[in-house]
Amino acid sequence: MIQLQNETPIALLISLVKCNYGISWYSDTPREGYFAVGMHLPTGEVAYYVPEEYKPYFKGMIEQQEPDLLSVTSQRDSAERLLEWSKTL
Repeated sequence: MIQLQNETPIALLISLVKCNYGISWYSDTPREGYFAVGMHLPTGEVAYYVPEEYKPYFKGMIEQQEPDLLSVTSQRDSAERLLEWSKTL
């Protein structure tokens, strides 16, 4: 899974998941200063590790255990799934 560290992609992710609340989730389980945020897209799962300091932005969203994220292993996978999904919007 990809660790986001720059503020701009994190802000974009926050906006994206909040605009798609019904398919978005976060895991409250910390992992070395990060927590997981993701979306169940029709094109596949996308998920990222976000620094703990951004957790307040995700409160009120669906909290769940991390799904099997072995299929979300690269930026390319996530980008392809997001771009394919965007064609349906």
